[in-house]
Amino acid sequence: MSEGSAHSASGVTSMALFNNVAGVFTLDAAFESSLFNNSTEDTTSVGFGDVDRDGDLDIWMTQRTGPSARLLLNQSRNAHQSIQLRLRTNSGNRDAIGARVALHLGGDNRYQTARAGSGYLSQSSKWLHFGLGNYDGPLQVTVTWPNGEHERFDNFSSRGKYMLNQGTGKALRKAHRDVA
Repeated sequence: MSEGSAHSASGVTSMALFNNVAGVFTLDAAFESSLFNNSTEDTTSVGFGDVDRDGDLDIWMTQRTGPSARLLLNQSRNAHQSIQLRLRTNSGNRDAIGARVALHLGGDNRYQTARAGSGYLSQSSKWLHFGLGNYDGPLQVTVTWPNGEHERFDNFSSRGKYMLNQGTGKALRKAHRDVA
C-alpha cells in the first residue's frame, strides 16, 4: 500500500474504485485523489435516497471515526432524468418487501427489488430509483408482487415519482416533494 492511502479499522484494507469502460475495468485516477481515498475515516454504513427531493440519488454515510454522519448531495445537472417508484400491497407486507420491479425502456430492461435493509446498520429509501439517462421513450413497468402475481403499469405521463398500488394497474403520480 502506498503512503497516504486510506485504511479500514483493521489498517490493512485500502480503497479503490474501478470504472467499467467498454468492458474493461480501469483504476479511476480521480478517485485516487478524492475525498474518499485521502480520508482517514472508516465508513461503516451507507444509504441512498433522494434526500433533497430533486430527482437524483444522494448518499448518507456514517463513519466509525471522523464525523458521525456525512451527507453527500448529488447536484447533477440532469435532475429529474429518473423515475422513482414506491410499492404498496394489499397484504400485511405493506411496503411490498421482496417485490421485483422490471422497468422496460424499449429494448433495455432494468431491475430492482424492494428491500427491508440495504447494508450494515443502514437502510436506503424505499423509493426504487431508476436513472433514465437520455431515454425519452415510453415507460412500462412490470411488478412481480411478493405473492407471485405479475402486474403491468404503463400510464406514466412523464418522469418523476409514482406510487404503484397492487391490483390497480395504474401508476399514481406524486409530487417530487412528497415523502410517502
